[in-house]
Amino acid sequence: MARNVVITGAASGIGKATAKAFAALGDRVFMTDWKEETLNAAYNELLPQAQEGMLHKIAANVAVPEDVAKIEALVSEYGGCDVLVNSAAVFRVGLLHNAPMEDYDFQFDINVRGIFNTCKALIPHMLKKQKGAVVNVSSVSGMGGDYNMSLYCATKGAVIALSRAMAMDYSAQGVRVNIVSPSAVKTPMFLTGCSEAVREGFRKNMPDRRLCEPEWCANVIVYLASDNAEHLCGVNIPVDGGLTAWNGQPNQEK
Repeated sequence: MARNVVITGAASGIGKATAKAFAALGDRVFMTDWKEETLNAAYNELLPQAQEGMLHKIAANVAVPEDVAKIEALVSEYGGCDVLVNSAAVFRVGLLHNAPMEDYDFQFDINVRGIFNTCKALIPHMLKKQKGAVVNVSSVSGMGGDYNMSLYCATKGAVIALSRAMAMDYSAQGVRVNIVSPSAVKTPMFLTGCSEAVREGFRKNMPDRRLCEPEWCANVIVYLASDNAEHLCGVNIPVDGGLTAWNGQPNQEK
C-alpha cells in the first residue's frame, strides 16, 4: 500500500535522492523546500519517474509555522502523513566568538526549529493511525566536533538528542523516530561550501576514501522508514564510510 511521505529539503542533495527513492517504490511523495525555483526543477526531473498523480511539491520554509501548516493541509487531503523525512539543513562556518547572532538564529531555525515544526504538525497524523516513521537527518558533526563549525555541530547534536527523546515518547504508539548521520555528502551545500582542498581532506580521512553519494543516504532512510526496521527506535546510523570508527590516531604501519 502506498504511503504518504513528506520530505523537507527535497530540492537537492539527500532530500532529492530520498524523494526519488520513495517515488520509485510507488509511494505518494510530498517534496518541500524553501528554494522554489530549485524545487520546481527537482520536481520536474522526478515527475516522469513517479506514478501518475503521486508526486507533489510545495514551497515552504520549515522554520515558519505558517508554511508548515500549508504542508500539513496538503497532506491531510490525501489521508495524512505516514513517513516524515527531515532533510532540510543549512550551515555556516566560523569561530564562535566571531559569529553574529544571525548565524546562530539561521542555523538553529532551519536545523532544529524546522524539525520541531514539522514533527509537531505531522506526528498527530501518525498517532491517529498508530503507525508512522520519522527519519531525521543529522550529521557526524552532531556526534563530535568540527573545526570552525561550533554552531552547526550544536544544531546537529540537538537533532540527535531530540530524535532519541521523541523515540522514547512515541514508539509505544507505533511511531518510530530514527536518525541518519552522514559525513561529507556530495550535495550542493557541501560542494559549494568547501574548497577542493577541504574535500580532499575529507577523502583522506574516510577509511573507504570516498565522499558519500546522496543516494547512499537515501537507501538508509528508506530502510529506516520501512517495516523491515520495525524494531529500530531512536537509532542513529552514521553513513560515513567508517569515519566515526576511527579514533584519530595515525596509521602505525606508515
